Amino acid sequence: MPTNAPPQANAPFVAYRVQPGDTVKSIATSHGVAPSTITNASGLANPDRLQVGQVLTVPTQPGYLYRVQPGETLDQIAARTGIASDTIATVSKLQVASVRAGDVLLIPDQAAAAKSK
Repeated sequence: MPTNAPPQANAPFVAYRVQPGDTVKSIATSHGVAPSTITNASGLANPDRLQVGQVLTVPTQPGYLYRVQPGETLDQIAARTGIASDTIATVSKLQVASVRAGDVLLIPDQAAAAKSK
């Protein structure tokens, strides 16, 4: 598996395989996101204990990943997060402005959302 796999066409994140000497901070810096973004997206209990070869989920910009629940719409998620639905659709690389249960969305932080408008 490549060290830094390119994002899938419909994925708001990349898979990163930990290399010797990597830290969450160094990976975050190289991808332009906060360490907490990677920690949360990857579900790391202890970000100081990375294993060489471990695969981390790295969002493509600051924010957090959200898995759509059954019955939710993009407009409902937008209203709850305070981020415009078209912004979520763009940064999440949605092909259409609708979502299905199980889709993974990138909810950008407020500063990133403001820049994308």
